[in-house]
Amino acid sequence: MLAGTLRLALVALGGWALALAQTPPWTIFALVAVGMAAYGLATLLAVHYTSWGAER
Repeated sequence: MLAGTLRLALVALGGWALALAQTPPWTIFALVAVGMAAYGLATLLAVHYTSWGAER
């Protein structure tokens, strides 16, 4: 849930900033790639640090 919110915020705010700056179209695709990487990293960290029960 938080990873998706992070990705949405990153792409929405970054896309808005890139549109205001009138950057080339490839920068939007790069921003989406960075958003997907942030989503994957946040998911990885959430899975790693979540308590999955008692250790044996």
